[in-house]
Amino acid sequence: MKSIDILIDKLPNELQKIVVDCDANEVMNYFMEEEANTELAYLVSNIATHMDTVEAHTMGQLLFDIAVNWLDQSYYLAAFHGFRILELQEFKDVASMKAFIGNAEHPDYDIIPNARFRYVAEKIKAIEPNYKLQIPDNVHEIELPDILDKKVMKAMKGKTYGFKDAKFGITRKEFEAIFGEPTEALINMGEKYVTALYYRSRYNHTIISPFFKGAKGMDEQNYVFTDINYYYEMHENISMKAFMKVWGKPEQKGIALGNTSYRYSNVNVSFDKDWEGKFYVKQVWFGNDESAQKERERFDFEEH
Repeated sequence: MKSIDILIDKLPNELQKIVVDCDANEVMNYFMEEEANTELAYLVSNIATHMDTVEAHTMGQLLFDIAVNWLDQSYYLAAFHGFRILELQEFKDVASMKAFIGNAEHPDYDIIPNARFRYVAEKIKAIEPNYKLQIPDNVHEIELPDILDKKVMKAMKGKTYGFKDAKFGITRKEFEAIFGEPTEALINMGEKYVTALYYRSRYNHTIISPFFKGAKGMDEQNYVFTDINYYYEMHENISMKAFMKVWGKPEQKGIALGNTSYRYSNVNVSFDKDWEGKFYVKQVWFGNDESAQKERERFDFEEH
């Protein structure tokens, strides 16, 4: 008897043999049937990891990349199995490495850092010296604030939070020294002497957008950091329920730019509704006292 049998025995009889045989096509066909229990896909992933063969990880990769790619963490798991294939092949199979890098063109693989694709590209170049990886340089891999962390919540409510040490009052030059050159900069965002920077991921999804205010005659690099938008919709999956458990009841609630929005001190949180009617965090805006007051005047929030 083997430890892996404990996992295999949890699978339906008709699934056990094709998983043990690592028959990727049959496994995908099984999970694409309407009656299939898609949660079993995670168990198949565990079994493939335990087997730790190219065939087993190929089964896991295709399963999460194609058959059940709507499940939570599906593309992370597909990337894990795909990269493990390359490791088992000791990065000697050029076709497999190019197939892995091909994921960089797929928006859902935006979660995989460019550094990992570049790492594989270097392995290819060791075999094919003329190989060149095409990934734009003006994209960013920025981890958003953990708004389910009570310390972050308290700091934001208390107006003391500094995102990666970037606190309100620093200059645009100082901000860019921390985060690098933005993907795009827009001048005078509906107001004189205001600049908005946009830091975007590989598929043009905005991650953060800080705002800076200056005055006539000032160098834009010396404009002062006043507020920032954090875009969670395309990068995180935070339910309203999970958010409210940490943040509690808002001071005000209402509609801002068509979205259900809650206000906590100098923080505005907007929520979007999915196709099942569940609400998720779409965007978090955080500003200093002056910019927060303008937000209050801009949107008609109802008292809660």
